[in-house]
Amino acid sequence: MLGNVKAQRYQLIDVQVSATFVGNTINIPDQPMLRNKRVQGIEVFFYNDMPVSPITGNQVSSGAQCSQTSITLYTADPVSENDTGEYFYRLPFIALHNVVNSSTDPYQNRVFHVDDISIQWEKCSLNFTGTLGQTTPISFLIGVYYTSRKERMINILSKKISGLNDGSFADMLMTKIMQLEDTVKNLMQRIKVN
Repeated sequence: MLGNVKAQRYQLIDVQVSATFVGNTINIPDQPMLRNKRVQGIEVFFYNDMPVSPITGNQVSSGAQCSQTSITLYTADPVSENDTGEYFYRLPFIALHNVVNSSTDPYQNRVFHVDDISIQWEKCSLNFTGTLGQTTPISFLIGVYYTSRKERMINILSKKISGLNDGSFADMLMTKIMQLEDTVKNLMQRIKVN
């Protein structure tokens, strides 16, 4: 199921849809635990994978409901404002499904990989092409594999510099790099103001 994703952390997001919802778009709620985290992979779950949400107890969306759903992800690079926007616009929800279940639900043979991006979840949405036909509240489940900026940079640097590990040298080096990034960001903001 995990494929080649090397992530230190995982969070399950539950996007609730009320029994009376009849619109075409629903916003994904803010995810405080995922703010400024670097996403490495995303997956989704259907009713036949897990019939009840472990977060809310709602029935999980069916394969038929998911097949008429797309997701828009708003990327937000905290270092470069030029790398923000709806870079994943109306991605078919079923393209993120990687679980082989006992049904005929479509699936991919791998987790949907993203290139170490930061996502502003409160600006993301689920989009529907038709009515969902729910009579009770349902949940769309999204699994996120992620790491922190510091962990990601240590992993990258440890591949580049032989013998570098998570010890004090690596921590010192990461602190200096992050301070330098902050200094450059502050300078760029001052230049914009002037």
